[in-house]
Amino acid sequence: MNHLKLLLILILISGIAGCGKKVWPEPDASREKFSISISHQQMLDDCLQIHADISGNYRNLDRIILELEVSEKPCPTCPFIVSISIFMEPGSPEVTLRESRLTIVQCGLNPDKYYRARIRAGNVYSVIRDVTSSVVIISK
Repeated sequence: MNHLKLLLILILISGIAGCGKKVWPEPDASREKFSISISHQQMLDDCLQIHADISGNYRNLDRIILELEVSEKPCPTCPFIVSISIFMEPGSPEVTLRESRLTIVQCGLNPDKYYRARIRAGNVYSVIRDVTSSVVIISK
């Protein structure tokens, strides 16, 4: 009987010691996030070339979405409305990433149209929200 009491006490103590809230660790957003800004863009024939700088932890860049607005006439003050979203990853043929410098080349665009663009970039940590660059006007 004493062994049974001792066993019950040990089970009770181990159960109490194991209580508590357990959560998955989350990344420190202040160290893991980044921002992106377009520094230069140009249209050559049907190809758009965009250069962007990544500030912060550029190693966490996981995905890139080139968002384009296509229009018949320019309207630099109109709200930006995405016409085309092109999904890319670092290492894909259209993307060059050297340290914190990103270059995107997207061909197959209509040189007779007017374009505005921005870049949306995703972090390897899904709890950290995507970041977007400002909207730029693509010059012909």
